[in-house]
Amino acid sequence: MVNMKRSGILIFFAFLLTAVIFCNFVYAATGSLDQKVYNWICLQQGSNGLVVETEDGDMVSLYSNSLAAIVFTDRGDSKRAQKIFNWFKENREEFNTLPGGFSQFRDANGFTGNPHRWMGDNAWFLIALRCYETKTGDKQFRPLAKDIEKWLRSLQDADGGLWGGYEADGKRIHKVTEGIIDALNAVEGYDDFHKNILRFLRKYRWDSQNHVFTTAWQPYNYAPDLISWGYLALGDEYRNMLSFADRFIVTKVSALDKEVKGIAFDLVDKDAIWLEVTAQMALAYKVAGMKDKAKALISEIEKMYESSSRNSEAGGIVYSSNLGTMFGPGPLWEGADYKPHLGTSCWYLMAKWGIDPMKIGREELIKNMKINR
Repeated sequence: MVNMKRSGILIFFAFLLTAVIFCNFVYAATGSLDQKVYNWICLQQGSNGLVVETEDGDMVSLYSNSLAAIVFTDRGDSKRAQKIFNWFKENREEFNTLPGGFSQFRDANGFTGNPHRWMGDNAWFLIALRCYETKTGDKQFRPLAKDIEKWLRSLQDADGGLWGGYEADGKRIHKVTEGIIDALNAVEGYDDFHKNILRFLRKYRWDSQNHVFTTAWQPYNYAPDLISWGYLALGDEYRNMLSFADRFIVTKVSALDKEVKGIAFDLVDKDAIWLEVTAQMALAYKVAGMKDKAKALISEIEKMYESSSRNSEAGGIVYSSNLGTMFGPGPLWEGADYKPHLGTSCWYLMAKWGIDPMKIGREELIKNMKINR
């Protein structure tokens, strides 16, 4: 009888072990949605290190490559992050040529005929470099980070605001609130550069009635990324902004034939959902401890997953729910609503996995602001 009981127990555990192995096999074969998105981002990286923006595309974005480097770094995939940083480290001709700064866009080979030096994208590249050094302790890219910081500082005007960079023809770009917030978070330390930015934002880009940052561009005065990034850059002192984000919530039937709820590009027409900013807002909610709101948005974003045409175990999140207008009156590009998109996919993973790229700068800023009060 004892032997029969032991035999039964052994059979039960053998069955249990077989079930676990089978489940792990199925999981490995199918993968979770977030793992598939990560697989797709890896698939988009070329041999030169640059990560292409869209499925079967040729465009490379400095901003989106910065986001990819942040995700790679968080996953412990430092070699992939290094490949991105090394490309820019070894191809500095445009940065070293006046008026300085890395170009916003280039092709998959790295060529850019008319470099448009957008300040916000360079700030995000610096944020990625800081995240990498903090996570890994590897200081090999510090000289590059210091040069980008110096260039960002050079854009500060007498009123404390930062010029938005330079057009391809060398013309200076106007002051853009989102880029100024990016640079505030990106540049290390807390000195007159940061203090003057804060004065500028409070004097010229703050709506004291609605407690939210503004673009100073009518009628598109309110932008959802000023809420998500504003909170992530400055913390709980600006928590009230998050309630304003509810005004951007819309429901659309997407190009993928799914009803989805998320953040609109602006408050003027609200004709499409901006999935990238929806993910940013989900992360902001998560950092603020508003877990239910974060979870709800992440579930909506996951409806907008599209499989890769090259690999069934990879895919990404599309840029918009449908082909409406982007922020402002301009139309979205063909494929924005049905092709996997790098920037959106990175922000989805940051929201899903709780990767907070602005934490380093935010904590540094808050600490120093308290000391100096």
